[in-house]
Amino acid sequence: MENFNYYILNFDRNTNDMKFKIKNKDETINLQKNAVMRYSAVHPTDHWVNTITGDIVIIQDIHNRIFTVIDNEFYRRASQFDYDRWEHKLRPYSDNAKVFEILRSRHISQ
Repeated sequence: MENFNYYILNFDRNTNDMKFKIKNKDETINLQKNAVMRYSAVHPTDHWVNTITGDIVIIQDIHNRIFTVIDNEFYRRASQFDYDRWEHKLRPYSDNAKVFEILRSRHISQ
């Protein structure tokens, strides 16, 4: 599973279709937002991931960096994959965790 990673390729607000792209594969997976109404997107400037623990933290007002160090901990901007994986670990019944599990199971089965 180490090669498993994805991002949101497209979200159609009219139909609520979400299209995910599996990285390093010519594969996309479509999901309906209606099935996971509380699915939330990663915030592109405020969500950061600890590169060791995988924990997500909110750090505001750092707009010109990709990486930062706080209290000797190394953080990088979080991706949707990072955010969903963290939700899967912390809140396994959340809609983000459900999406993570759906995408992971479809990836593994192929």
